Amino acid sequence: MSPKAKTVTVTVAPRSLPEPKVTASTLAGAVVSLVVWVLHSHYHVDIPPAEAVAAGTVLSAVIGYVAPHLPRVTEDDLNN
Repeated sequence: MSPKAKTVTVTVAPRSLPEPKVTASTLAGAVVSLVVWVLHSHYHVDIPPAEAVAAGTVLSAVIGYVAPHLPRVTEDDLNN
């Protein structure tokens, strides 16, 4: 007598949150904007707009690069 094969059905809900890379990169840009604003409004440090944008862009790219990906789930992963 052979054992019966068991069928497992897995339902995966669509992801509602963005990738951690996207979130981290966006927050890095927002943090740079807040730092520039605090430096200007409270400490009267004048940062040229082009340098502020460049700092935000570079930091956002670096943080987005080092942040982890979410693991990808494929149909093969669900069926095995």
